[in-house]
Amino acid sequence: MEFHPIFPTIIGCAEIPEHELIRKKYAPRIIDQFKTCPNEKAPWANQCNSWQVKADDQINELFTKYFEKHIHEWFEEFRFPRVKYSVFMWVNVHTWYMYQDTHCHQGDHSILCGNYNLQLNPGDRPLQFTQNPEYRNLLDQETIEAHHISLSNKSSEFINIKQGDLILFSPTQKHFVPCATEKHDGYRITLSFNVEHTSVHPSGDA
Repeated sequence: MEFHPIFPTIIGCAEIPEHELIRKKYAPRIIDQFKTCPNEKAPWANQCNSWQVKADDQINELFTKYFEKHIHEWFEEFRFPRVKYSVFMWVNVHTWYMYQDTHCHQGDHSILCGNYNLQLNPGDRPLQFTQNPEYRNLLDQETIEAHHISLSNKSSEFINIKQGDLILFSPTQKHFVPCATEKHDGYRITLSFNVEHTSVHPSGDA
């Protein structure tokens, strides 16, 4: 018998070689901002224990300098037409006990999402992705524990996200951020962004 894992979940991962320079330049300033205004929270995260602020001009420049070429790699791999887009970027900071509930980024004409892991401490857990759990839930109800990666809801079994990694995923892909596995005094810092479609040029002109 052949088994066909159809309709795969696509996650892109790229290591940013200049990561340490980026972290040293931006992490201290972001941490100072967090300490100055510790209660900042985006409207969509009102049920989470999380901190977000809109990226300023300097942080937005990171997209063009380091991230945008990987966006184009995604477009080329999946044969997108030539599209015009804008980017909305924000900053996330978590202490060891902070988290984000399961959510997606669908809306506002988003066609691709990104998450850059600027700083991860020992014990911090990166972005986790989920799949439609109906079959897994059915097996759980029948107390049947299936040991196969195709039936797993743990994205960490598929992809090892590290500090310095840029992760790309679809706006419809559900994901969450768990709290750290142990108490620590550091700060988990990520930069998130949505690539928002503005127009398509059938002629192929940019």
